[in-house]
Amino acid sequence: PEVVHTTYVESEGFVVEANIVCVPYLADNMIRAYAGGRKSASRRKNKLRLKELRDKIKDAAIVARDLGDERIPTSIVGLGSFTSIVTDNGLVMNDYEIPVTTGNTYTAGLMLQGIIKAADVKTINMDHSVAAIVGAGGNIGRTLASLLSNRVGCLYLIGRGGKDSDDRLGEVREDCLKDLVQDIAQQLDGGVVAESVQLSGFAGKVYAELILPALQQPGQASSELRCVAEALATGRELPADTGQLLDQAITAFHDTSQNPYIVVTDLADAKHCDIVAVATNSTNARLIGPEQVKPGTIVCCASIPSNLSRSFDGRLDEFFVFDGGYARLPEDGEIDCVGMPQNGLAFGCLSETLLLGFE
Repeated sequence: PEVVHTTYVESEGFVVEANIVCVPYLADNMIRAYAGGRKSASRRKNKLRLKELRDKIKDAAIVARDLGDERIPTSIVGLGSFTSIVTDNGLVMNDYEIPVTTGNTYTAGLMLQGIIKAADVKTINMDHSVAAIVGAGGNIGRTLASLLSNRVGCLYLIGRGGKDSDDRLGEVREDCLKDLVQDIAQQLDGGVVAESVQLSGFAGKVYAELILPALQQPGQASSELRCVAEALATGRELPADTGQLLDQAITAFHDTSQNPYIVVTDLADAKHCDIVAVATNSTNARLIGPEQVKPGTIVCCASIPSNLSRSFDGRLDEFFVFDGGYARLPEDGEIDCVGMPQNGLAFGCLSETLLLGFE
């Protein structure tokens, strides 16, 4: 690992020195090493290949740490692109006396802002829209799913396929539903009466159909809803399985095989969506093309390298397609380095690192 670029970013009289440390692996090598080495039954050479990769990333953190000194220490290290994926979002990093971030939080927030702006331009009513997240099992996809749950009419969760992927997406669905209930709890704790709780998208429907009646007449609610409603009414901590309980209640209420508001499905169903958000660890540069989505669809991709097919280029009058998760640098800043965005833009992961540096 080596420092390949140093620049200075200014904002309101403060200056952050930003150093880009290159870890000498291509994305395709990294994801193959990660997939081959993390299975319990992996061969020894595959495990060693993943260990070597992670050790190189840890070495990069040491390089970053050593750029500072006692007077001005390195304040934050950001794990860009696949370095966060292959280190399990930084969880396998050792303590080098330096804080580490993945940048995933800000990237998800930037994607949401881009989607909202695009929906406004296309005059799409998000409350009644169908949205899909490709890569919903990943860190960014999970967060974006929770953010969109209170904004869209229906949400499709799309992963790699297979039982493990579907189980993971089922957990994402339960996380979204628990976050929905926590939003309700915050409003009630803040003094809002149950009849005045404000929710948008399918979250509003779930509240009106199931949770509000359970709060008003708990004796007539199902056992799953009664458990959730009691916690909301008393201000007690929500049950750990709140998401699962609410999912079961929604499925029973609609008499369907799975929750009609948050659907675990595959890429073929992207054709039925008004909004498609993409945040995968795939290096497939043609994963999402015009044949996968319907005309007029908003397609926002934060995958690096991008999963958007170049065949969109000549058809931008039919599709609203863009790479999302970018922020504009303050005060006309520019990072002039190979692989970095141009025209004053920065990746969300780098932008979050800079924000924490300024903080």
